[in-house]
Amino acid sequence: MAIILMEEVLMGLDDVRDSLVQAMTTLEGLVEDIHPTMGEQLRETLEQDLLGPVQSRVARVEQLLEEFAALP
Repeated sequence: MAIILMEEVLMGLDDVRDSLVQAMTTLEGLVEDIHPTMGEQLRETLEQDLLGPVQSRVARVEQLLEEFAALP
């Protein structure tokens, strides 16, 4: 039973990571495509307030996946 639960957690975390990576890719594209006339402030806001936190969450989910994989 515990093994099944751990597998479900791993699959769920894997899905979360995939979704976050997709969001990160979309945000990176937006940041790159912003025309200079739209303002540097918008680019900075997207990078700092949205992209940065998503990147850190991806890293944390990957850490959790590694921790779960190392469990006996």
